[in-house]
Amino acid sequence: MINYDANTFFNNTFIKNTRISEYFIQFIFTNIVKCGDCVIDVGANRGFHTLPLCKLVGKEGKVIACEAIKDSIEDIKKYTQYNENIFLLIQL
Repeated sequence: MINYDANTFFNNTFIKNTRISEYFIQFIFTNIVKCGDCVIDVGANRGFHTLPLCKLVGKEGKVIACEAIKDSIEDIKKYTQYNENIFLLIQL
């Protein structure tokens, strides 16, 4: 299991000098986010990370997605309408 604290993650030379794929970020999430956590997805865009985060936090957790673009918010609402855990959406 890989555990990263925020300082290790952001100060790591590999991370700073390499383009990080979205899938690698989701891999990191699986090692940090646990069932029952509350997670904030700032700049949620169309929800690429929102759904996997909802699955990771489970029914006991929350995902708060923040997005400024109205069309993206509508997409996130559509993609998460059947999600069983608590999901909040904030328009910036």
